Amino acid sequence: MLSKVKTERVSEQVINQIKKQIESKELKKGNKLPSERAMVSQAEVSRISIREALSYLSAFGIIEKKSDGHYVADDLSNVFAEPFSLVMQLEDVTFREVTKLRMVLELYTLQLAFENMDESMVQTLKDVFEKFQNSSDLDEFIRLDREFHTCITKAANSKLVLILLNSLSDSIKTFNIISRQRIFNDPSARQELFDIHARILRAFETKDLAEAEAALREHFVYVIEVYERNNES
Repeated sequence: MLSKVKTERVSEQVINQIKKQIESKELKKGNKLPSERAMVSQAEVSRISIREALSYLSAFGIIEKKSDGHYVADDLSNVFAEPFSLVMQLEDVTFREVTKLRMVLELYTLQLAFENMDESMVQTLKDVFEKFQNSSDLDEFIRLDREFHTCITKAANSKLVLILLNSLSDSIKTFNIISRQRIFNDPSARQELFDIHARILRAFETKDLAEAEAALREHFVYVIEVYERNNES
């Protein structure tokens, strides 16, 4: 049996047109979209429909609003963050599950990073680690921890993996803040995390992939353990 055919909403048609222009490279990262008035005239639709379409695309990080109009986002690395976050809430996905997925992806990027690494990459990782060790407040601690891992992901030279990892991190941002706050406030836990990162760095310096993988696994297991241990208490 066929169900009643529904006419596609006007705003959805506008969304699809903009998405197709991005896919065809007619619109590229950082390009400015026409004004709302121009889009109303071009598409022959209401301003409400245009605003609905722009709101949808903004919510998913595809476009961003600036003081002088709407632009295709320069950074699409967190474009999946909102969908991931919604799925987590609807399906009761746990911090453990998402963190284990991150571990699988980062272990893969680790292999690629070892294939692509050079002296400048290792030096950058070392510089970030030294700043991380000396971080004086929670925000800096969290930022540099993430930057350390991002250095490795960028060295892997895989845009898709970078997008997925950034989106996963953003989707559990609150959980990550709680976990890192507990580590930061406990000197022994903080030193444990520093020691694990030091092992990863040394593994890059000595080109020991097996040691880097072991340390990275330990890192994620430890973060999960800290988060769950404090939740149970």
